[in-house]
Amino acid sequence: MKTIKGLLLAVAITSSSVLMASTSPKANATAKSAEATAITNEITQFLVEPNFVLEEDVLAYATITFNHDNEIVVLSVDSPNEAVEEFVKERLNYQQLPFNIYNKKQTFLVPIKLDVEE
Repeated sequence: MKTIKGLLLAVAITSSSVLMASTSPKANATAKSAEATAITNEITQFLVEPNFVLEEDVLAYATITFNHDNEIVVLSVDSPNEAVEEFVKERLNYQQLPFNIYNKKQTFLVPIKLDVEE
């Protein structure tokens, strides 16, 4: 249970900060902030309940983008643990989001922290 909570918290915090980074005017900032929050919530839902047990804490970095169908496309996952890499790819790749993405050409680096269950 601690792994799930740690995963959800790490994904929520890091994804929102990465996705909210922007150089656009303040008028678009609110819309982008809402979009980043929605994306973070969706990614968090996709990464619930990992199907493996970790022996140590793992920090992975997923590079993602979005296609024309509003699906997440995982470009790469950088992790020292192959099981984590496969887990992130399986859970996120081609998952469709229920809303339109503002900038589909941009790539995002999403840090994902998985904690050992105690």
